[in-house]
Amino acid sequence: MATQWTAGTTPGQVLTAATLNTIGAAWETYTPTVKGGATTLTGTVLYARYARLNKTVWVQVAFQSSGAGAANGIISVSYPSGLTPSNTDVRTIGTFHILDSGTAWYIGSASATNPIQGLAYGGGNYMGTATPAMTIAANDVISVAVCYEVA
Repeated sequence: MATQWTAGTTPGQVLTAATLNTIGAAWETYTPTVKGGATTLTGTVLYARYARLNKTVWVQVAFQSSGAGAANGIISVSYPSGLTPSNTDVRTIGTFHILDSGTAWYIGSASATNPIQGLAYGGGNYMGTATPAMTIAANDVISVAVCYEVA
């Protein structure tokens, strides 16, 4: 049986953010690489942060494109440096959303592949290549929220 972790606190004591920060739970910023096919997209990182607690990593990204990606290319987002999942298969590790220039939301599951890719609904294809096929254009927003295990 595992020993319960107390963070050095005593019963009834409040577990503070400062105590959690000592174990690496503070959110850190990073600069993701966002691609539409083989094309690295230009744009604005609206939000890109991650937190690691032991072997668990949480990543959230929101990126607004100012240019276009490759037509019908897989849309992908890089992991924080050194924090690739321990198993990069097609497991679902979170959500992958695309806001198509303010006209429609496309929602898929984020896969543990390296880099993060959105699995499209209905056919098991990746977002951008099918269902529907799309090209990232100016003002499109790519949003990712994932949680996974690292080695």
